Amino acid sequence: MRNTFFLALGFLALAFTASAQNDPYTSINQKLANQAQEPSQLWPMDLEGIPVKDEALKLKYTFPFLSEDSELAFNFSQFKKLESSVYDLSKLNAKELIEGFNAGIPSDFKEDFSKIGSEDFCLMYSKAEKNQPKEVYLMVGNRNQAELLHFTYSQDAGTNHQNLKIELNNVLN
Repeated sequence: MRNTFFLALGFLALAFTASAQNDPYTSINQKLANQAQEPSQLWPMDLEGIPVKDEALKLKYTFPFLSEDSELAFNFSQFKKLESSVYDLSKLNAKELIEGFNAGIPSDFKEDFSKIGSEDFCLMYSKAEKNQPKEVYLMVGNRNQAELLHFTYSQDAGTNHQNLKIELNNVLN
């Protein structure tokens, strides 16, 4: 009886551990300890307490690379939510940042893009439901800075996600 109790307690602890939501922000913050930071919410946007609801706005995102052809244009109507954290790599180790990012990717996400070079890096993982992309973690960086973006797509974002992958290939390869 006593062994059964401890066995059940062990399974319960394992179930809680397995069900805990893992994410790259938390994983990176655990690695960074005293230099941890919380992501900033970029969308939905709030300007001085006034919600911005115009989904036709376009966000021009520039990769933290030095190349001139490193821009992606996002249409806010693609997203339900967009978060970002920027990391200063003059104070942090890029390798540890990438390790923390990879360790925090939930198991139901798949790799969509990966390039780790001597000058820059880009990693993208996504989660799909019913063959439609739902969430994406995108980390981009160079020697000086890195940025981690997390976005949740609106419905029917498959074309937008494919376009993002094509743009990443064009810009980074």
